[in-house]
Amino acid sequence: KIFLFLFFISSSIYFFYAIFTSSRGLILVFFVGYFAIQSFYNKLTTSKMIIGFSAIVFIGVVMTLIRIDYANEFSFGQITDNFIKAISYIVVNNGGIDIPKLQHLIEYVQREGDYRFGGFISNIVLLFIPRAIWTDKPVNIDTEFGFKVYDGISYGSGAVPPGIYGEFFWDFSWPGIVISAILVGIFLGYADKFLRNNYDSVFVKVCYSISILWSGMGIIGSGAASYFM
Repeated sequence: KIFLFLFFISSSIYFFYAIFTSSRGLILVFFVGYFAIQSFYNKLTTSKMIIGFSAIVFIGVVMTLIRIDYANEFSFGQITDNFIKAISYIVVNNGGIDIPKLQHLIEYVQREGDYRFGGFISNIVLLFIPRAIWTDKPVNIDTEFGFKVYDGISYGSGAVPPGIYGEFFWDFSWPGIVISAILVGIFLGYADKFLRNNYDSVFVKVCYSISILWSGMGIIGSGAASYFM
């Protein structure tokens, strides 16, 4: 009972925070993690999956419809416009696998000849150095991509994750895409092996459900340096 009470309290706080910050991804992470834990103990039923999936879609659509620009007043027209675009908002995600985004990066790099030859991969080490010590420290690839390709002007909100394929292409051209695909496969293979070798550990199951499970999307969609940082 104490565990259920703590689970209810923590889940409520988590949900309120996700809704307050309009973070649909957090809702998805919660439900998928719950499904994973249930499946580990053979308690995941078809009815639970249907209810959970319906809840994800409902919450995602509602949060999409009410997502507004707080610089403007809330209007019915804005709600209507968001409803029309709801499907594209749900499917397209800057942190996910985005082929058109990769194409934009490839065109930019080839046009400008702006190959970095390992500069972005080195950020895995360099970004640990505080900017207070190294004021000219390079920005991460998300910010660089947003500024160079999408004409972003603000740090943080102007960042666009290129994914590991874009990251390696920017560093090593076409061979980088092949190398990155192989490295992702090796990493995910080891992650799967780690779970199978420690399947009886509750700690490993929880860690896998809330973190390791998302490694593929995190690395492929965001990038190696961003993921490990």
